[in-house]
Amino acid sequence: MTSRLLSLLHTASPRKPGNGPPKHPLLRLENGRHTAQIRSIATDRAGRWIVSASDDKTLRRWEAKSGKLLHTYRLPIGEGNDGKLFSVAMDPRGDWIAAAGWTDLWGGSTTAIYLLERASGRLIKRLTGLEDVIFHLAVSADGRWLSAGLCGGEGLRVFDAKNRFRQVFADRKYGDASYGVAFAPDGRWLVTSSWDGQLRLYRIESGAKNGAGVGAKGGVPRFTLRKKARLEGGNQPYAIAFHPAPGDGRLAVGFNDSTTVQVLDGRDLTPRYAADTRGLDNGNLGNVAWSADGERLLAGGSHDDYDGFPVLAWDQGGRGARSVWPTADDTIMDLKALPSGDLAVVTGDPALLVLDATGARRVALTAGMVDMRGKLGEHFRLSIDGSRIAFGLGYGSLEPVWFDIDQRRLHRGPPPADDAPGKGLLPPRLTAPGLVVGGWKNEDRPKLNGKALKLEGYESSRSLAMTPEGEYFLLGTDWRLLLFDWRGRKLGQIPAPGVAWGVNISDDRRLAVAAFGDGTLRWYRLEDGEPLLCLFIAVPDQGQGEAGEGNGQEDHAGEENDWVLWTPSGYYDASPGGGGLIGWHVNNGKNKAADFYPASDLREHFYRPEVIAYVLSELDEKKALARAGVKPAPPVPK
Repeated sequence: MTSRLLSLLHTASPRKPGNGPPKHPLLRLENGRHTAQIRSIATDRAGRWIVSASDDKTLRRWEAKSGKLLHTYRLPIGEGNDGKLFSVAMDPRGDWIAAAGWTDLWGGSTTAIYLLERASGRLIKRLTGLEDVIFHLAVSADGRWLSAGLCGGEGLRVFDAKNRFRQVFADRKYGDASYGVAFAPDGRWLVTSSWDGQLRLYRIESGAKNGAGVGAKGGVPRFTLRKKARLEGGNQPYAIAFHPAPGDGRLAVGFNDSTTVQVLDGRDLTPRYAADTRGLDNGNLGNVAWSADGERLLAGGSHDDYDGFPVLAWDQGGRGARSVWPTADDTIMDLKALPSGDLAVVTGDPALLVLDATGARRVALTAGMVDMRGKLGEHFRLSIDGSRIAFGLGYGSLEPVWFDIDQRRLHRGPPPADDAPGKGLLPPRLTAPGLVVGGWKNEDRPKLNGKALKLEGYESSRSLAMTPEGEYFLLGTDWRLLLFDWRGRKLGQIPAPGVAWGVNISDDRRLAVAAFGDGTLRWYRLEDGEPLLCLFIAVPDQGQGEAGEGNGQEDHAGEENDWVLWTPSGYYDASPGGGGLIGWHVNNGKNKAADFYPASDLREHFYRPEVIAYVLSELDEKKALARAGVKPAPPVPK
């Protein structure tokens, strides 16, 4: 095992765009939890398992009853966004799993859906040639049909699971991304939502046995677009969910741009009623679900009641009284009802929660990492040379700590006050002579001196830092770090492993540091964006159990925090238990699941504190190796 990995670390050559995943090992975090927002969950009909898909590029299967991690599925991934998983669906019997997102691009122009065998993790098949990123997957109640909603107006695809997942239907006439797909329990209807403002209703009909194809009156079921409808509840319909009773026909709809939750007749898209959302005046309730017995309508999203992000529950299928279930510390990304009466919930921070029928937490699996949200201003301070950094293990500066790279030591509490020249820790500069950057905090239209700075579609700016004299400024966004000069000219960009919640620039203009949503702090050479060091700190949680008071993070005072600090090539220093927090993901081509090797398995080759000590002063990993007198790890252990 180690021989193969070490050989790959030294012999892999650059890949050509579109030719498949990279062959060289990729350093990844691994703490037994998701380390980036969980986008989607699925379960089998019996409710035995919960499968979760995340921006951290892993798919994980959990025991629904206990929250125990049963399997981590590692699909082919690449650098940057390549491999992020946005959606997952599961065969009702639990035999196979479908996962997709920013998958299978490899520098090309099409994506794919991955099909895996649940028990073994074997990659069964790739459904290729899809024209854009896949935002949603759904499986029909009988397991016959797999559907996909695509980004960029590419619409809907349907595949036949009984016929080797052959594509049997496509509708490409959408005006924007599709974030919701739902099959009626009786198998007669399919509904999609799109940010073009419309729901689309498709009838699934059986054809005559004359061998004709899909779309004609043939021998296989055909999908026919019956109706489009715009709703009054919002302009961006998001998640949709059919009532679980066959023949009931009710369809719940949540919206990205409002807190409205509507119920329609899913057989003709006529409005029936709306849940009581009076007084819910911020965010959205974009994710919707029905309780297993259909008696309750449930919703959650970015709506914040100032105590956290609740699940809203309405009796009488959405017509009755509203209950507020204190649930999460961050945006609710998906909801799935379980046959037991429980509700599975995933969030952006990320966490996996299972609530009982009263809304109490029965399972609570948090990320086990630093909450990088709110790392702005005084909550994210850096020494002049970039070697010391102060922040909080919790939101902003809650549970304050500071890390000294020279000593490789994590200190609890705020750093000691030191007003001596060159010794203080400074927040990011937000102003400089002649520079006014506006609209940068959680907005999608930042401006420099009134002139727009272009971002990608669906991308928002999150953080800002400037050099002392204003020659350069750094924007952290959902997907990238962007470096601009004083004129607003983009000088470079770096793909982000998670939302860039905080950025800072050392006062000596040598280093940029970013706090990412995957729980890492990363140091870059400012002049060219070359990555230098990455720090991850583990934050123990309670694992699972009953809901406690409030929604805030646990107080970790008195607990030890393992940490690991590493270079791009994998040389690292760590606390006694920190070496197992990172490892190498090794792709096995496009058609097989990947392998993973913990860094602790290669400790004799890559545990190099003496190298870490020189990286920031040398601004170069190779120079740090030379100064430390360390030869690069050999291709094969001797």
